[in-house]
Amino acid sequence: MRVATEEWRSFIPGVRMYKNMKTLFYTNAGEHALEMKMQINANQKTIQQIIVLPNVTFIPGYIFNGLMNLKTVILHDHVKRINEFAFEDCHSLVYVKLSRHLKHIGKGAFCGCISLPSIFIPRSCQKICQGAFDCCKRLIIFNVPRHTQLGKNVIQHTPLFQSSPFKSCDDDLQEFNLWIKNINMQEKYALHRLCASWKPSVEEIYQAMKKDGIQIMNQPNELGITPSQYLAANPFSEVDEQKIVSKFILEMMGEIEISNHD
Repeated sequence: MRVATEEWRSFIPGVRMYKNMKTLFYTNAGEHALEMKMQINANQKTIQQIIVLPNVTFIPGYIFNGLMNLKTVILHDHVKRINEFAFEDCHSLVYVKLSRHLKHIGKGAFCGCISLPSIFIPRSCQKICQGAFDCCKRLIIFNVPRHTQLGKNVIQHTPLFQSSPFKSCDDDLQEFNLWIKNINMQEKYALHRLCASWKPSVEEIYQAMKKDGIQIMNQPNELGITPSQYLAANPFSEVDEQKIVSKFILEMMGEIEISNHD
């Protein structure tokens, strides 16, 4: 979900409907901090979306813990830190857009978010602490920069961990970190890496289609995930795959038309 620049400027703290979802516009600045906690408590069972406003630099520990109907979280790019267990046990959470300047994800920050299928870690992130995404029962896409330091059991008890060659959390942590960061590093998965990156290129995706055909977008990696799936799930992407496909088809039709003339 994309929030336009002018929309950010118009948001004021509080709970109200936004795009058909009961939304908390969150800030922890000054006099709003206590009011926010009261509004979260009062609307704990009905908040569906959280939009973190521009003046927030950190998400306090446990602040959104157990919001059972929360589905969407969008952080402004000013956020640099998510503290421990901030979103723990948000069982309905399916979409998270992290800050592009996020540096730290605390212990258990998203632990028990059993509906979350994917998470894309920005390249600014320096550290993800122990169990940050533990027990995320649907998590299969975990896109993380090579330099990000991972703690123990970051994705323990997830489908992604179950797909790894490591059968126990007692296995070598360094080896596991290398595996998770190298999933798409083979040259044949270059398009997977592009579609999962913080800023996918329309032109590069188009050129890959021209070289290998539309079917390249449906080529699975070793986890069974395709470039198309990465692109659709990527919260940092502004690429419309259907538009690229349409352009490709129109160009191919043009080439056929010219060859028939000849």
